[in-house]
Amino acid sequence: MRIKIPPSTNQIDFKRSKLPIDIKDLSEIVGIENPKIYVEIGFGNGEFLVEMAKREKSSVFIGFEISGIGIEKLRSRVMKENLKNVLCIREDGFWGLHFCFSDSSIDKIFINFPDPWPKRKHEKRRITTRKKLILFYTKLKPEGKIEILTDSKNFVDYTIDQADGIFKVKTEERKDFPITTKYMRKWLLQGRKIYSVLLEKSKNLFAPENKKYYNFDEKLPKIKMFLERKIEKFTYKKEDLENKVFKIEEGIFVKFFDILEGKDKILIETLISEYGYEQFFIIKVERKGEKFALDISPFSSVIRTEGIEKLIEKLSQGQL
Repeated sequence: MRIKIPPSTNQIDFKRSKLPIDIKDLSEIVGIENPKIYVEIGFGNGEFLVEMAKREKSSVFIGFEISGIGIEKLRSRVMKENLKNVLCIREDGFWGLHFCFSDSSIDKIFINFPDPWPKRKHEKRRITTRKKLILFYTKLKPEGKIEILTDSKNFVDYTIDQADGIFKVKTEERKDFPITTKYMRKWLLQGRKIYSVLLEKSKNLFAPENKKYYNFDEKLPKIKMFLERKIEKFTYKKEDLENKVFKIEEGIFVKFFDILEGKDKILIETLISEYGYEQFFIIKVERKGEKFALDISPFSSVIRTEGIEKLIEKLSQGQL
């Protein structure tokens, strides 16, 4: 199976899986033929995701969450309810959708009470920036939807502005909900206003000229499989690399940390930032006969990308 899920968990090890996720493989794992695919970004303790999955057992629900505590709480809920149609991925929702799903593969995206990041200097962190909404648009099926709940009117206004020309937008203040969560119940008791924002995909609305704002082929990292590099000699000394930062090209930077040297092997702790996406891994340089092989250590959990391939190539040629 090309989707890796460790035993006794419902967490997809996406960095060791074949990406993007094959929906047919997903269907086999959950035992549901041609399921609808629903995604929740930032599922917290998993209460909403589990309740949705209980009500729609012919659909697959996949949640993105960066908190390990949230991942564990969801696992406990899923085991308690004996649900087979709930999976999760520990990753930021934007990057997770970019790497894990093909275009036009998701039926609906749920975003419940995201951090509104009210300060202007934090605007890029908001989940509904124009750049992120364009990515979500590409991942949704035709006529797919994004459902957002928030208690921040400023966030509603910001989302409406960012979605202009991309989605059809419907907003309303709501008091009745088919599913409530812990914090929603608390806020309703406090009398807070809760707003619903529905973004509907329409191929006739998103004009081609709007896509010029962001060229994803250039601004986001691409998955790229590559083989180890065979070299006659590794030219760098420990002091040449350790605790130093290098620019691979515009938008791609690397920092090396500890370097461990053995008789026939060198291990290099590496952090790469590729258009804002960071990965930490180990580069292994190992003697094989008369030559050296340079590659990512098999013990590293990493998405192989074009940026990492360029780094490996520059290292092998002594061109950093």
